[in-house]
Amino acid sequence: SVVNLNGLVLGSSAVTINQDVLVADQGYAVLATRNSQNENGGIANPDYVYNRTAYPLSSVGSIQISNANGLIDRVDYSPYEGFSIVPGQSLMLADLDDTNNDSGAYWCTSSSSFGAGDLGTPGAANDSCDLTVLSSSDVESLSSGDLVISEIMHYPTAVPWYRGEWFEVYNNSGSDIN
Repeated sequence: SVVNLNGLVLGSSAVTINQDVLVADQGYAVLATRNSQNENGGIANPDYVYNRTAYPLSSVGSIQISNANGLIDRVDYSPYEGFSIVPGQSLMLADLDDTNNDSGAYWCTSSSSFGAGDLGTPGAANDSCDLTVLSSSDVESLSSGDLVISEIMHYPTAVPWYRGEWFEVYNNSGSDIN
């Protein structure tokens, strides 16, 4: 079957798709801010072009899609939520599941080059992404010494101290931890 994205809302109400955009079952639609390959990094024929000023992904930290019935899906992709944001590399979901896409643990960066040289697979299946995702209950199985506080910045000088404080935790457990 085919889904028509006409009427899909991007963001809380920033952009509404106002034309027929047909997506086949198991297919992909690319929504981009520019139609020209010279201006969009080399994406050939995006399925829909939206106004970046109305919905700038780099400054909102989330993507939300909804319709007249309510929210369909939302991803908050902040680095603070475990997302590895690397310039020039798209984030890609390892397991196409609307629950898993809420956690940065299920996302990785693309390795395939497209268009002008950035990495991603716009309009095609994602690259293979091998992740070992452990449930949050695995934290409860840790013992003393499995995690080690390894570095502390308690009084930075480059920025005001309340903005620049941080500390680092080292995984000494011998296995991956979520």
